[in-house]
Amino acid sequence: MWRQPHAYRGRVIKAELPLWRALRRPEVLDPLIAAVLTFSAVHALWNPSPIVDYDFRDPDLLGVLLAVVPTLAVAFRGRWPLAVLVVSAVTSLLHAQLGYSQGLGSFAPLLPLYTVAAHRSFRVSGAAALATMALVSVFLATGPLEPGLGDWSSNLFVVATTWAIGRSVRSRRTSQHHLEQRNLALLEARDAETQRLVVEERARIARELQDLVAHHLTEVGVQVAAARRMVRRDPATAEELLLGAESTGRAALEEMRRAGGVLDTPGAGADLRPQPGLDELDRLVERERAAGTEVVLRTEGHPVHAPAGVGLTAYRFVEEALRHLRDDGASRGEVRVRWEESRLGLVVAGRERSRVRWHDGAGDDANELDELDGLRSRIALYGGELHVSWHPDGGLRLEASFPLTTKEINA
Repeated sequence: MWRQPHAYRGRVIKAELPLWRALRRPEVLDPLIAAVLTFSAVHALWNPSPIVDYDFRDPDLLGVLLAVVPTLAVAFRGRWPLAVLVVSAVTSLLHAQLGYSQGLGSFAPLLPLYTVAAHRSFRVSGAAALATMALVSVFLATGPLEPGLGDWSSNLFVVATTWAIGRSVRSRRTSQHHLEQRNLALLEARDAETQRLVVEERARIARELQDLVAHHLTEVGVQVAAARRMVRRDPATAEELLLGAESTGRAALEEMRRAGGVLDTPGAGADLRPQPGLDELDRLVERERAAGTEVVLRTEGHPVHAPAGVGLTAYRFVEEALRHLRDDGASRGEVRVRWEESRLGLVVAGRERSRVRWHDGAGDDANELDELDGLRSRIALYGGELHVSWHPDGGLRLEASFPLTTKEINA
């Protein structure tokens, strides 16, 4: 049954039937199509179309085999589209070449051709379409039937149209993906801008609070000092001054509470947790493994004391570097921590990259990647350095080093 319709921006949208939603899944739809085509192909062997006036070859085991192979292969077009296209095209055309009667099974090669066009590159799908046209042309030229101009044009037109539809679907999906990524980037930018404004407003409130409390405390100090000088000569005046100091202190406390209520925004409590450091790298690597990237953590040398700021920045470097590896398509990665007496070295390298993201052949200019400028600046605050390079196999490698002595950090 249909679920209750619901309104969205003034429009009424009906939910899909669960059965229809299940039928749209490739692992369900493809076997159903293959079953229908197989039944049609076998049925046509014993029941030729009356439209075609031709003495078809009598059905036999070879005819049945050549009829069911291309149609049953359609069930696997989602997993091996190129292989299914080759098998279905060759066996289907051979079936027709030998003079057997064909039904809907003759259209079996068009389905994997569409899949190749919709999921493979232009070069691969174009080559597949041309090869299919070549096979069709060979059949038309050497087949049992004498083709006319209409036969040539209609067959080649169907192949070309199927390929064009697949390419159109691929182009639409790519455009939709780019649009989704752009919208996501805009949302993230808007959230970041909102967060920046909130932080600036909270900083302004904090500065005003600091000025106000400093004024009150200065006044308290003056009143207490005056009361101390007057406590023996004029106790009544000293008591009055102390009462004023008490009132001023309470006013300052009230102002702090009021401003604290403004600063205490929802979710701010999460910021009170301890900042992560180098001792949290194990958990960071475990989270990355859970996300699907096989990361190995290696430590060289004996750990020494690192300033809290260096530890936090090093943690953020590893966190950001692992994110870049994930975006770069690396399925494996390595985090190496190298301890020296006065220096800390960190290397994050990716392996088995599936796509190229940044590298454009610029060589050493790769160190100037805009995406890493913020991280580079943060590392430089503690006297550190950041280097970016690529392995010969294309894997991304990020390396950072930090001084561990206060003199070098502040240099």
